[in-house]
Amino acid sequence: MSRAWWAKRSAARWQLLASLAPCLLNSRSFVLDLPRMAVAVPLKSYKPVWTLLALQLAIGLIGTLALAGWSQQSALGFAAGSSAIAAGHGVYGWWTSRGRRVIEASQAFIRLLLGLALKWLLIAAALVLAFNLDGLAAPAVLAGALSAYLAYLIYLPWLHP
Repeated sequence: MSRAWWAKRSAARWQLLASLAPCLLNSRSFVLDLPRMAVAVPLKSYKPVWTLLALQLAIGLIGTLALAGWSQQSALGFAAGSSAIAAGHGVYGWWTSRGRRVIEASQAFIRLLLGLALKWLLIAAALVLAFNLDGLAAPAVLAGALSAYLAYLIYLPWLHP
């Protein structure tokens, strides 16, 4: 399709929007054609996701070693809880970084939504499984999950610079 056709289409959309919402449009506003807009995602932006995963696994290992003297059930529960959160973030990082680097905005949005859905489904399934196992202490599972999620919250400013 030619550029002239796209220009006419964009102009028609602009006129329709301007007629529907004149109070929202001023000289500084513009309309983005989101389904057609390409989003460039550099590969270096996904490096913090993998460092977050390593940080969460390291916190899980430290907590497991700290609780190993207390009881084996608590140590394994802490490891299960923290690794469930880390696995969820790992799946999210893998899902959002796979494929082409430049994609349309609608595809990027769908990729992010599916990544979030997979992340939370994996976390929920792993935590339900860990809570239902007899060999793991439920408070330790919860403590491991909360410590890994706390690491995510602390690391959040570096995750999206």
